[in-house]
Amino acid sequence: MAKERKASVIYEGNASQLVYAFPFDYLRKKFVKVEDIYTNSTELTMGVDYTVEDKQVRLVKGIPLGHSVKIYRETTTDPLVEWQDASVLRSADLSLQEVQLLHLAEETSDKVFDSGMSTAYDNPNCWDGQYKRIINALDPIEDGDVVTLRYIKANQDSLLNQLKSTGAAQNASIVATGDAQNARLTATGDTQNTRLTTTGDTQNTRLVTTGNSYVNTMTTLRDATTTKATEANNSADLAKKWAVSTSSPDGDTNSKSSKTWAAAAKVLAGNAAASASAAQSSADSSASYVATASSSANAAKQSALSSANSASAASSSASNASTSASNAKISETKAASSAAAAAQSAIDAAKFDPSSYYMKTETYTKEEVDNKISNIDLSQYATTTYVRTAIASARESIEANIPTKTSQLTNDSGFAVISNGHLVINGSELWIE
Repeated sequence: MAKERKASVIYEGNASQLVYAFPFDYLRKKFVKVEDIYTNSTELTMGVDYTVEDKQVRLVKGIPLGHSVKIYRETTTDPLVEWQDASVLRSADLSLQEVQLLHLAEETSDKVFDSGMSTAYDNPNCWDGQYKRIINALDPIEDGDVVTLRYIKANQDSLLNQLKSTGAAQNASIVATGDAQNARLTATGDTQNTRLTTTGDTQNTRLVTTGNSYVNTMTTLRDATTTKATEANNSADLAKKWAVSTSSPDGDTNSKSSKTWAAAAKVLAGNAAASASAAQSSADSSASYVATASSSANAAKQSALSSANSASAASSSASNASTSASNAKISETKAASSAAAAAQSAIDAAKFDPSSYYMKTETYTKEEVDNKISNIDLSQYATTTYVRTAIASARESIEANIPTKTSQLTNDSGFAVISNGHLVINGSELWIE
């Protein structure tokens, strides 16, 4: 931390810092001085070791760590303004002279402060030596007096003897205390050792007795375990024979091992699987043919529905052309009959139960299934040929009776009439503006 004065400031060096600020004003840059303070003060040269920029000093190289850098102002005592008789008094000259005198007064105050013993800047309870030696001091008399190097050198033998005497007395006291403590610990240790020895003998006897008892118990357990292990091995061997032996483990001709029974069961299971596969294949074939028949019935139903739609369209056309209503009615009746027959076919197909033709234990050939399907009576169902013929006939009849010219139109149904001098079509009066 900087130690501020009126015209000086001190910083601690750190070897890397080159720029230092100062708070005071100056009249000429050459009045700003810099010192490197260590054991002695070394004044730096302006323009060589440092330069001044406004209120900052820039060093050429850093001040080493542990050193201090002091920046201070030293204004010349030579007058900066000279007066002549009958000269003009200008304010600038008066101000310059006034500032010079002020700076000299501040610098004198700092020199008095620095040249005498003063309290430290950051601790008023301590005197600040300001990096200077104290000389011409007398030898100490009272306990609070300062001790000089001369006094220590003159009395060092006496001081050392006194320290040795005090140290010897302290050492003797420590040794005596140690001996007393050692004797007490030795006596206590002997007592404890005797007690531990007695206790150890007692514990050893008890442990030997208990150990022998445990040994006998473990020997008995070992023998029992060996017997059980032998029995277990015999049982394991017999179990192995019942599991994998190719002959009867107990000599009975009706007895077989698990492996033998498993092999026989595998053969029987293979035969059963083959039979089940054949039965399933036959059942799948039968179901396929039945599905084909059901699909044909559904197609007939779809054709019938299409016929019904055509009949509806024909009926609509017949209502607009009253002359073809009779023929359209006939086609509609036929189409409705075909639709009813097709619907009945769909119902019969939905009720068809393929299980009546086969069981899981029965098998049928393709020819037998075809024969059963061919026996179905399809005469009651409307064929697609019949429906198509009926629709074509109705279409031709309707188209033949539809007018193609306005001269062919008639008003038999009163569709268009004249009312109140206006044309009325289908009940709606048509206005022409």
